Amino acid sequence: MESSHDAVSFKPIPAEQPELDLYTIPTYSSWFAWDEIHETEKILLKEFFDGSSISRTPRIYKEYRDFIINKYREEPSRRLPFTEIRKSLVGDVNLLHKVFSFLEKWGLINFGAPTGDDSAMVLEGEERCKLRVEEGAPNGVRVVALPNSLKPLSLPLSGGGYSGVVESGLKLPPLASYSGCFW
Repeated sequence: MESSHDAVSFKPIPAEQPELDLYTIPTYSSWFAWDEIHETEKILLKEFFDGSSISRTPRIYKEYRDFIINKYREEPSRRLPFTEIRKSLVGDVNLLHKVFSFLEKWGLINFGAPTGDDSAMVLEGEERCKLRVEEGAPNGVRVVALPNSLKPLSLPLSGGGYSGVVESGLKLPPLASYSGCFW
C-alpha cells in the first residue's frame, strides 16, 4: 500500500527545543507576558517604576515576580505560602508581600491550589470531635494557699473590690486603679 499525499504529516520537535509546560491562569490575567512587564504591573506596583529608590527598580521587580512564579510552578498542586518566598528572597518584606499578593490576586500563583481550609474538612462517616468545657480545677487537683499547706484555698464569692485578709487567712492584693497614677 502506498501512502496518499492527503495524509497528515507531523513535524518532529527538534531535540534542542525544550518541552513546554502548560499552566492554567484565569482569563482576567490574559495580559500577562513572561518576557515583559505589562502596564497593569506598572500601575499597581508603581514604587518599582517611579525611580525613587535604587532597591526598587523594574529589573528587581521582574526578578521577584519571576522567582515567585517559578517557585509556585515547581509544584502547582500545592499552595505556595508567603513565608516560603520570604525565606528565599532578600529584600523589603513589605515589597515582597505586595508583589506576592499582586500575583496571587491576579491568579498567576496559587490559582486552583487547595486552600488551607480544605485540610480542616471532616471526611464522610467520621464523627466530629466533641469538646466539653468545665470550670474549676480538674478532678484530682487540689488548689491550696501555700505549697506545703493542706488547707484548701477559698475565695469569697462576691469580690466587691476590697483588699485585706479573708476568713481563710489569705491576703488579697488591692485592685489596680489608674485614678492615682497621673498626679
